[in-house]
Amino acid sequence: MAGFNKIILIGRLTKNPEIRLTTTDIKVSNFTLAVDRSYRKEKEESKTDFIPITSFGKSAEFVEQYLRKGMQIMVEGKLQIDNWQDENGQWHNKSYVVSSNIVFLEKKKDPADEYQEKYLKDINEVENNIDEPFGDIPEIKDDDFPQFFPVDEEG
Repeated sequence: MAGFNKIILIGRLTKNPEIRLTTTDIKVSNFTLAVDRSYRKEKEESKTDFIPITSFGKSAEFVEQYLRKGMQIMVEGKLQIDNWQDENGQWHNKSYVVSSNIVFLEKKKDPADEYQEKYLKDINEVENNIDEPFGDIPEIKDDDFPQFFPVDEEG
């Protein structure tokens, strides 16, 4: 049976991505994604996993251009585990996700949205500062209006 290796993560970047070039001039990006665990015990704080993500080539260029600290994204990719032995004979391993697809989950702030938010905030402040917007208008009763139509008092 063939193996299957696919990971889908949703989280936030812990800092701006690091970008480098390989010796063969392939762009590589590295960043860490903070992913909250979906389960927790009662009265226990939720736990967060910090997962290293690596992108290559065009994906790394996308990461460099668009991703910043704090952004919420979805990453699709595969788990990769590198094993090596150091000069003292001790074995090490490093686990990380190699991304194949990255999706924004938050809309980028548009300057027009910021203007609209400020405008609405200003309007709300003006409305909230008016104690009685119709306080100077005298009360008018129905009897104060002339009768144009005969009133049928029976019903």
